[in-house]
Amino acid sequence: MDLIELESVLKHWLSEHTEIELAILFGSYAKGTATDHSDIDFAIKLSSRQGIKAGDKLAYIQQLSILLSRDIDLIDLRSVGQPLLAQIIKYGKRLLGSDADYAQLAINNINSIQDFTPYIERMLTERRKRWLVNG
Repeated sequence: MDLIELESVLKHWLSEHTEIELAILFGSYAKGTATDHSDIDFAIKLSSRQGIKAGDKLAYIQQLSILLSRDIDLIDLRSVGQPLLAQIIKYGKRLLGSDADYAQLAINNINSIQDFTPYIERMLTERRKRWLVNG
C-alpha cells in the first residue's frame, strides 16, 4: 500500500470516528521508508478531555489492522511523552485536526522538551564523569 492510498483509507476511517479530533501518521510510512513488513504508526487525540480507554484502543487497533492488513502502533496524543512526541511532530503527517490543535500539540512538545532537558543534561554529565574516571 502506498502513502496516498494509506492516507485515503485512514481519512475515510477517521470520517466515521467523529470522537477523534487530531490524527497524525508518523514513522516509516510518513517518512517514505516503509517496507513490506512495516507496521503503521498512527497517533490520535480524542475530542473528550480524557485519554483513550484500553477497550477503545484495542477496538481501534483491531479495526485498522483488518482494514489495512498491517500491524498498527496506535499512540494516544494526550499521554505520549518524549522522545516519541518530538518524532511525531518532526516527521508526522497530519491527517485530521485544526491548525490550533496541531499548534497546541507542538507547544506541548516544546514544554515537554524544556521540562526533560535538565534530566538529560544531568545523565550526560554523569556519563562523562564515569567515562573520565573509567576510561
